[in-house]
Amino acid sequence: MSQENDNKVDVFEGLNPEVKVRTKKMMMWLVIFAIVMVFAGITSAMIVLYGSLIWLKITPPSILWVSNALVIASSITMYLTLKSVRSGKKSGALTFLITTFLLGLGFVYTQNAGWKKLQDMGMGATQSINEQGLTVTKWNTLDRLSGTYDQDYFVEYQGERVVKVGEEYYKTSDTGHLNPVTRELNGTFNAGGAMLSILIYLHIA
Repeated sequence: MSQENDNKVDVFEGLNPEVKVRTKKMMMWLVIFAIVMVFAGITSAMIVLYGSLIWLKITPPSILWVSNALVIASSITMYLTLKSVRSGKKSGALTFLITTFLLGLGFVYTQNAGWKKLQDMGMGATQSINEQGLTVTKWNTLDRLSGTYDQDYFVEYQGERVVKVGEEYYKTSDTGHLNPVTRELNGTFNAGGAMLSILIYLHIA
């Protein structure tokens, strides 16, 4: 093993140490750019799909707000870590770095817990056994949602808010409640929930 390590080639050998630092910084910025583009792509997809699909608006669980606070706090402690490193305060840098790591673990926990609460409301997928005895996972349709309409969630259809009268759903413009859209809503897969789950688990990753 030691011989293998001795045979490794250092591509930065003979170069100014600053070249190595600049290269690592460039790689870091490329990774950040890639992450930003992934989130931008998903956000763009949500904007495009929003006007053409039946879209669910749900009140987020309070634990997701805690998650946001943890992200802000971890950004502050990461900044303090870098500041301590530049000042030569190694013990302080280590303390802030460990704090950042713990806040990151808290973020992972709260994001996952928040999604579990949304799943309990019917936002996720349901597993069932088909005729062949195989487990089939199917994303929930909007009729699987639980909670109070207009309080816990509401739905928009083709960019227009939907009102619920009894067990029927109508577009807001249908003031006479003549053309229910209940069948369309209840049979539609929850696209908003699917996109939200992707965003949550990408955040965790």
